[in-house]
Amino acid sequence: MRIIGIAGSVASGKTTYANALADELRAEGRSVEIVSTDGYIYPLAELEARGLLQEKGSPRTHDVALLRQSISAARAGSSFEVPLYSHQTYDRLIETRTVHPGDILLFEGVGVASLYSNVADISDGHLDASFDELIYMDTPLEVAFQRYLQRVEELLRSAKNGATTLPPHFTGLDESAALKKARQLWESVNLPNFHKYIEPLRGRADRVC
Repeated sequence: MRIIGIAGSVASGKTTYANALADELRAEGRSVEIVSTDGYIYPLAELEARGLLQEKGSPRTHDVALLRQSISAARAGSSFEVPLYSHQTYDRLIETRTVHPGDILLFEGVGVASLYSNVADISDGHLDASFDELIYMDTPLEVAFQRYLQRVEELLRSAKNGATTLPPHFTGLDESAALKKARQLWESVNLPNFHKYIEPLRGRADRVC
């Protein structure tokens, strides 16, 4: 069992890269499972109750204990349940997915950074031992930002068509106001989280893509 972490900013292409890597490894005859750390973010209701809604994505908003339990189970060769996450509602779902560890397990998401117990010491080499390999997605922030806005626009269209509901921070806003709010969240939440918790991993990654 080899466990690989894939880190990067919001909308940096982590999921796309994980899927491509999994396809490549499967073509070599290896069994691969992908786990998104988004499912380990606390539900919106809990984030709101804890006063953490505006910090969503930071280590404090992830159920790190549950994530570590999942990794420990994988190390022991045991199956485990992964919480699912909806990118339509921006919330954790009640449903879970059973993961049966095989040859390689890929954990991808901003939550990868939450596994490092002392992020300030990352540059000094104090990396968490959860992963056998760490991959860092070095996507330019301006590219990630545009992808992020596209996601929000898609979410707004979906909600307008009645296909989904909006997360609390966009509820009651028209498209212009929602996009303005999205820009504010990028500046006040995503960028600080990136610079404080994710960017420091670049210098310690085994592979930069």
